[in-house]
Amino acid sequence: MLTPESPEELRGTIANVVFPTGIDRRDDLGTPDRFDVYYGMADSRIGVASLVIPKDLPSGAPADAVPTRYEEIGV
Repeated sequence: MLTPESPEELRGTIANVVFPTGIDRRDDLGTPDRFDVYYGMADSRIGVASLVIPKDLPSGAPADAVPTRYEEIGV
């Protein structure tokens, strides 16, 4: 789940808001289990989070993985 954490997500036109805008499966990188999620940050920037789906989920693990933010694209 995306939640506002960084200063860029907490301050902006609409503060304390993040919202997904697109998703891209990264087959082009040879990683079909990786997805990039593009999202708006405080309605003033665009960020991207990386989500990797494990081949096997451990027993009792939640089905929803938490994206790891790895890059921010300033607008």
